Amino acid sequence: MSNIYQNQMGSVKYNFSIKCRIGNQELRSTLGTKSKIKAQRLQDKVNDLEIDARLNPHRVEDYVARFWILMGRDDQYRKQQDRNNPIFLDLYRSHYKGKLRDEVITSRTYELYKDFDKNIVSLFELHKIKDLRLQQFNQEVLDSLMQFFSDQEYSATTKNMRLRLLRCFLNWCVDRNYISSLPFKIVKVKEPHKKPSFLYPDQFQAILNQTTSIMRAYFRIYKETGLRRSEMFNCKEVVRSNGTWLVVQGKGNKERVVAIPEGVSDDWQLVKENPVKPHSITRAFNRACKGAGLVARLHDLRHTFAFTQVASGVDPFTLQMKMGHSDFKTTQVYLQTDRDMLIDLIDDQSKLLDSSSGIA
Repeated sequence: MSNIYQNQMGSVKYNFSIKCRIGNQELRSTLGTKSKIKAQRLQDKVNDLEIDARLNPHRVEDYVARFWILMGRDDQYRKQQDRNNPIFLDLYRSHYKGKLRDEVITSRTYELYKDFDKNIVSLFELHKIKDLRLQQFNQEVLDSLMQFFSDQEYSATTKNMRLRLLRCFLNWCVDRNYISSLPFKIVKVKEPHKKPSFLYPDQFQAILNQTTSIMRAYFRIYKETGLRRSEMFNCKEVVRSNGTWLVVQGKGNKERVVAIPEGVSDDWQLVKENPVKPHSITRAFNRACKGAGLVARLHDLRHTFAFTQVASGVDPFTLQMKMGHSDFKTTQVYLQTDRDMLIDLIDDQSKLLDSSSGIA
């Protein structure tokens, strides 16, 4: 419970002061009176606040604010209000910069957060609400944000990416008791169904012909293992009598084991001896595609691996494990591709292997 005390110097007595604890915060303030009776009345009210805070720990900040109102300390009350209901943009920036500092997110995700930051600034400036506070970010503001996305002609994928960042931030606010729950339901924008694309062997060879030996090694590893770009930089090598294996940390921190095929063991050695940054691989792949006169993405190598597995007769559940899909629906996309295309893919693969082996 709280304590009151009166400072005294010689015969001079000063106003009573109080010391209390609300939640994890130790608070001190002068009571503005030399009367012990008045000081005790204020103490009783502070004791009630302490009890209420223990019974409602999720509302501690509210009781701290009430304490400062009771003390007549408007300056401290305003500071407490700023802590309870901070400016949206200030808190959002603190959120994603802290994630980067603590290495919870990659530099690429950090750039996505910054892009969304620019969107919010543009929206707030447009509606003259730059100092909008967290608890004022309601359904109306979200609707304005979605309209802003539409005005910018963002794709459904881009909209959903930004909505995921917003949901992540608001959940972070809930965890830290800035808000009690999500203020609105964030509904995913329906994305048009797109079939994943893959590369035929002659197309892949054309890409290899346009780049360096080191990048060729990286590209072949991706195509023969189905690794995501980031997974090659977030794995642990395990060498056994039956070959080389990678313990991969995939999406959602899910772990899986990926085999390095014998055909690319030399490539794996070259990759280990020549580490590069992830974005360098993407740039090299884009340049090689341009040189080969093709339109493709680095991620298409992962799709090529999946389709080759399907064409070779790998069962769907094994494919799901190899790809590291948490949801089988994601794997099913590869099973719905035109059968003739898969036959062409496997035939072309066989022809390429035959020609490289010298078989007529």
